[in-house]
Order: sequence, then structure tokens, then C-alpha cells
Amino acid sequence: MSANDTTFNSLLAGSALFGDRSDAIRVWAMHSKSMFDIFGVALANSTGLFTFGTVNVRQDGFGRPFIISDSPSLIETTAAPDKHYIAGMTTGAVVVEMNGDFVQNVETKNGNENIARTIQSEWSYNLGIKGYSWDKTTGGKSPNDAAIATADNWDRNMSSHKDTAGVLLLAK
Repeated sequence: MSANDTTFNSLLAGSALFGDRSDAIRVWAMHSKSMFDIFGVALANSTGLFTFGTVNVRQDGFGRPFIISDSPSLIETTAAPDKHYIAGMTTGAVVVEMNGDFVQNVETKNGNENIARTIQSEWSYNLGIKGYSWDKTTGGKSPNDAAIATADNWDRNMSSHKDTAGVLLLAK
């Protein structure tokens, strides 16, 4: 979805894509520019829906919290002016969990003026995106960050978009 202006209406239109299950969108993740654009419009609203004393700058009108990050991943720079992504995510949209395979080795070397120690550790994580599965054929068995960020490496396994991680807005 593309929005001309970043406003609460943009978020409303994004959550409307989930229709009767719009309450499944539980959080909005966005760049700080998008948040300031949204609240700038809300504060200037002449109908009196918002006044400075009652604006809750941490959630939308449905009580969904905002996660604000100036991550470069939330900026689309291929056209001027830059556009910003806003992700409306469902419960369990992204899951990152440790595998429980933490291993650590400490090596001590004596015989010099000071005792020298080398510590080496390794562990692994699981990553899951709701409604999608990792394609080992295209993405590999042990992907790097670039492979994880490549959409073609994820196969959608849900027939309805309402059973996936959420919606993605592109706002200017």
C-alpha cells in the first residue's frame, strides 16, 4: 500500500487491509520521521479530535503501540524525496529465539609476564516470520543478513494475507 501523506488515516487504511481481522495488527514499527508526520497532522487537526494535552504519542487511536527506530531499513531512497516504511505487525509476526546451543571455550596460556586468556563463544538463533517459511534451496541452510532480507528466500505458506505477519505501508 502507498500513502500520499503519513497520517492516522494512513494507518487506518493499512489496517483495513485485514478487514474483519484488523484487530490482529498489534503494533506499528516505523521511522521517527513517519511518527512526527503523523502527530504533526493530528496536532494541527481543526476538528478538535486531538489537543496537545490528550495526544498519546505512543499509540494510535486503537491502542496499538508505536515502535520508533531510525533504522536505514525503514527508508526507501530510490526516489526523491525519500519514502518511509511503516510495518503494522500481528502477534507473533517475527520470532527470534535461541537454540540453546551456547558453547564457550576458555584457553589459558602461562609462562609469560602476564597470564593470557582467550575466550571463544558460539551459538545460533531461529528466526520465524508468521505465514512464511524459509526456502533452503534459494536462501541456504545458514543464511547471512543479506539472504534473510531477500524476499525470494521466503515462501508464503498461508492462503490469506490475514494469516501473515501484517501490512507494510510506504509513506512519503
